[in-house]
Amino acid sequence: MSPRPRRVRRPPRRGRAALAVVVRPRGRTHEGVRLVHLLDDPYRAVLPAGHPLTAKRVLDLTGLADEPRVRGDGPGPCLDPVIEGCAAAGFSPHFVARNRSG
Repeated sequence: MSPRPRRVRRPPRRGRAALAVVVRPRGRTHEGVRLVHLLDDPYRAVLPAGHPLTAKRVLDLTGLADEPRVRGDGPGPCLDPVIEGCAAAGFSPHFVARNRSG
C-alpha cells in the first residue's frame, strides 16, 4: 500500500477496475457505479498524559467541547462528521492547528 493514497477524481470506468475503495461524502452517487458500504471508522480523542479525561474509557462528546482540536484538510467525508457531531452536541469545535499530511 502506498504511504500517500492517490485521490480519485472520478469513478473508475467499466472494465477498468475490479474494485475501488473510496470515501464517499453522503448523498453523492455516480451513474454506473455500485457502492457497497464496508465499514465506519471510529473517531478517537488524543489527549495529553495526565489529562482528566484519560481516566475514562468512553468519552461523551460534550466533555470535549472546550478542548483544542487539530483538523485535517477538508471539508469532506472525514471532517464533516466531526463538525456535525459537535453541532448536534451543542458546540462548535475549536481548531488550533491543521494537519496537511493526508
